[in-house]
Amino acid sequence: MTPSSLRILNKLAFGIPHGLSKAAEGRSLLTRFDDEQLIPSEHPSKAESLSRRVLWLLRWQGLRLGPMAETGIPLFVIGCLLMVILLPLSFVTLDYTEYGLVQRRSTGKVYLNKPVYYGGRHFLGPDIKFRKFPADAQFIQLLQIDAVSADKLDTIIDVEFAFFLVRNEVVALKIELDQSYEQVIRNTALAAIKNTAVTFNTADYFLNRTLIEASFFKAVSGAVRPYHAVVPFIFMSGVTIPAQVSGKQLATAIQLQSNQQQIYASQAAVIRATTNQLVNQIANNATFLIQAASAQAAQIVQNAQTNATNTVQEARRSGLAYYYSTVNITLPKHKASLDYITTLQQAAGAAQLHIGYQTKIVTT
Repeated sequence: MTPSSLRILNKLAFGIPHGLSKAAEGRSLLTRFDDEQLIPSEHPSKAESLSRRVLWLLRWQGLRLGPMAETGIPLFVIGCLLMVILLPLSFVTLDYTEYGLVQRRSTGKVYLNKPVYYGGRHFLGPDIKFRKFPADAQFIQLLQIDAVSADKLDTIIDVEFAFFLVRNEVVALKIELDQSYEQVIRNTALAAIKNTAVTFNTADYFLNRTLIEASFFKAVSGAVRPYHAVVPFIFMSGVTIPAQVSGKQLATAIQLQSNQQQIYASQAAVIRATTNQLVNQIANNATFLIQAASAQAAQIVQNAQTNATNTVQEARRSGLAYYYSTVNITLPKHKASLDYITTLQQAAGAAQLHIGYQTKIVTT
């Protein structure tokens, strides 16, 4: 058996004797009316008492409160009737989206020392109901908020967020705000958003919306927490800039672009001048390298030619000396003649010399 079933049985155990005692009082009252031979009208008026109506109802059903009253049968009937009527009225229902505080129907008193009930059917008695508070998410839309940005421009924003009431703090909420909590939370959140909005420039509302929403969430969560509510999320659903402000912003943006264009043009001119200077320097270096290489090549060719001439002359002298020694030519005039003849052979090339006569003949 569950604890809730035990609680219901305990309440029934204490309630049945109380109902039976009340039924006994009604029985004695009905007996007195029976002795007095009281016969009410066919249709009792609203001014007649409850006892008189019960007596009339029993007589209309054919029951006489004479000797039968001593048998206890009317007492049993009245007890069952009270049970049938009061037992269903003792269950009070809460939806799963609601919190409830115990409240007496007859006086309207709310019992703040009782626990906060959640959704379900609760056996509390026929004179009990609930002062209800929402347990699910509640949504607030803050539209057309006139926020001033850090650059002193008006910005119209729309912000939406949800909040939950804290179950363990519903009693404190009832004491402090009761049913006016939503308007207090709305005003508090609006003030927190306006105070946070002044820390951002107008451009941030288009370029850094995630950062702004995070700042709004932190500000609103901290502001409404003392009022027994928690905020799970918040988002900025719209941003509108007035025409006058947007015109000024557009002119400022155009001027900034013009300034950037001039800066880029100046930088381009400097880069072009520097590039031309580097090109001329590289060209001068190339010309210098070409001229130096040409001079060096000419010098190498000249040196080679000189060395070749020296080598040929040295070889000619060595060859003549060897020839003189081999042929045994010792006289200077014979050496000169031989030298002259070899020179002519070299100069003539393919010419044929006929030597041995008084006259030298050169034929081709």
